[in-house]
Amino acid sequence: MINICYTQYEVLEDAARESNFRLSTDEEEDWDVWWIDGPIFTSLLHKMRWYQRTNHLPDVFALARKNLLARNLNMMQNALPNEYNFFPQTWVLPSDSKNFKD
Repeated sequence: MINICYTQYEVLEDAARESNFRLSTDEEEDWDVWWIDGPIFTSLLHKMRWYQRTNHLPDVFALARKNLLARNLNMMQNALPNEYNFFPQTWVLPSDSKNFKD
């Protein structure tokens, strides 16, 4: 069963039908896949059973958003400069404006 209570995409209904999956919009009903449009809820991760899957990795936004990726890479470069020398100097504006101007 695919839970679609947090999605707006109608194509999931077609995909479920072609794959012989049932659809659910009930949060309490047992499911195999939970399709979510936004970030995954930590509370959902704690309730998941071993066979259940979701379409998002937890905290992937920290890598997918350019500003957070830049901030994380800069922190790692400060901590481990020899290992994190593979990307150009990066600033997150406006918070890094002073360093950018220097």
